[in-house]
Amino acid sequence: MLHIRIETIGEFRVFVDHEFPKSITAVFGPSGSGKSTMLRAITGMEPSRGFIRFDGNEWLNSDSNVFIRPHQRPIGYVRQNAQLFPHLTVQDNLAYPIKYSKRQGENITFDGVVEDFELSSLLSRRTNQVSGGETQRIILARMLLSQPKLLLLDEPLTGLDLQRKAEILPFLESLQTKYHIPTLYVSHAVDEVTALCPHTIVLAAGKVQATGQTPEVLERRDLAELLGGSEPSSIISAKVVGHDSRYHLTKLEVEDRIWSVPMHLPLTLGETTTLRIRARDVSLAKVEPEAISVRNILRGEIVAIDDSESGPSVNCFIQTGQTRIQAQITRASLDELSLRIDDTVFALVKSVTLG
Repeated sequence: MLHIRIETIGEFRVFVDHEFPKSITAVFGPSGSGKSTMLRAITGMEPSRGFIRFDGNEWLNSDSNVFIRPHQRPIGYVRQNAQLFPHLTVQDNLAYPIKYSKRQGENITFDGVVEDFELSSLLSRRTNQVSGGETQRIILARMLLSQPKLLLLDEPLTGLDLQRKAEILPFLESLQTKYHIPTLYVSHAVDEVTALCPHTIVLAAGKVQATGQTPEVLERRDLAELLGGSEPSSIISAKVVGHDSRYHLTKLEVEDRIWSVPMHLPLTLGETTTLRIRARDVSLAKVEPEAISVRNILRGEIVAIDDSESGPSVNCFIQTGQTRIQAQITRASLDELSLRIDDTVFALVKSVTLG
């Protein structure tokens, strides 16, 4: 568990008092909000006062003059636009932290990491002979071989296109699912955050503006500007139950319903994946419609209606089991359908984004 209460020293100051869970936490916020500064403070490379504790060990306590040097903190840190050593082969790049790090671990081995990150065919290549996506996998693997107990990833997918990002996300997921290393993940991309991070902390002007479960944070309309102007959305979980090659669809189980999305073969049967649904892509009906082109429908109850802003629209929140969906409808529709809290409705989902 990482707990920090710090104030950085310098012209731009960051104030953070937060206890991070043992999972992947997204660090979100506009440019210049203090995200990277906070990460550097945790590494010990940014002068700070206060305290930093990890798994019961103090790395910083300015009251008692405790300061653990950066190289003594078991941190794997990937900066923006990190690069490989150009004069070394891929294998030598991966071996570098093993040669120079004094940390040892039983669960993270060279052969295991090479296999997990699918790098065996690249080991003899020079760094100018690998693609951008392969480079990022090598950087992540090299970082993992330093035997870290905590990972700090500062926009590790910057500069990659959507296809390359999609290829790397499963490897990032493995840092938690297989290696169980708590991670702070800085990103501006909502799709990355929803796919990877169950928790989110939002920074602005060097201070924490919000924390919580990622779906709850992303639903907050008052944070839209800080979240890059992202639209109100819902983040839900779904279980993969099949692939339909005839219609090129992947079948998903959402609560007691079967949904379909464009086929995504990397998803394996039984796997749980994350779906992002924009509120404006959800319509509501009081009776389940028949003979309709919308294929993804969920029955639930209205648990909240956000009517806090003026304008033509309101947001309704529908709950069924563990799934909560936000629907943006017109005020006219709200009145004409006489929708109220506790009403049973059918959410008609017109578009879904994986992760």
